[in-house]
Amino acid sequence: MKAIILASQSPRRQQLLATIVESFASQAADIDEERLRQEILNESFQESTEISPVRLVKGLAQAKARAILSLHPEGVTIGADTLIATKNGEIIGKPENETDAQRTLQRLSKDGYHKVYTGISIQSQETSITFADSAKVYFNPLDNLQEQLIQEYVDTGSPLDKAGSYSIGDQGALLIQKIDGDYYTILGLPVAKVYRQLVSHGFL
Repeated sequence: MKAIILASQSPRRQQLLATIVESFASQAADIDEERLRQEILNESFQESTEISPVRLVKGLAQAKARAILSLHPEGVTIGADTLIATKNGEIIGKPENETDAQRTLQRLSKDGYHKVYTGISIQSQETSITFADSAKVYFNPLDNLQEQLIQEYVDTGSPLDKAGSYSIGDQGALLIQKIDGDYYTILGLPVAKVYRQLVSHGFL
């Protein structure tokens, strides 16, 4: 059986993968994500195609998995990338500061819903699988309580290193009214879909 390597040192992704894979290693991919992001955007522009969140998360997940595969060619690598976009498709990155985080969370509350996209890439010398999944997240309306919760959340500092300025896995969950889709896609690793791919290709 090939060794499985998660191309990430994210504690949350490690925890999620551990629910379906008994033994694996973790190693962050040494890639310039911002440069790759710009390359994908430029490529889409040159092709006159729409810049879709799906294209971005798949491209970045694949780059991470292939970077680790080049270091461990006998293994199976799993890359993942997650981003948030408004219902109009505008991609929301990490906030610049607390004010930006607060503004973003207020906007998501006003918009009603947004979408979370996670790209997954499973790579080996013989196999290349890359797919994306998405889920809708509905925030509570921007009433007085939501404003208070946003302020308290921003004060914790947690939103500052997160795309979209929140995580469903911490106090950010208090802002959410409901979701439509896979909870684990929102967390950053759709475990059921990853498990099925690993099993169907004989990696588990």
